[in-house]
Amino acid sequence: MTITELYEKLAEKDFQDYLTGNLFFPAYMYLYDPEKEYEIDQEILNIKKPTPSALQLP
Repeated sequence: MTITELYEKLAEKDFQDYLTGNLFFPAYMYLYDPEKEYEIDQEILNIKKPTPSALQLP
């Protein structure tokens, strides 16, 4: 699972609804290979940056 896929999963309304049983605790742990820490950090920073399509008005 990539960071982008993780972000999309966490954003799903069904995932956030505790009644579905997808989330039993108000936290989600994502384990990754420590050797990829810099790569993971960069992916997280990229999620925080708005994309040009996200800046367009509807």
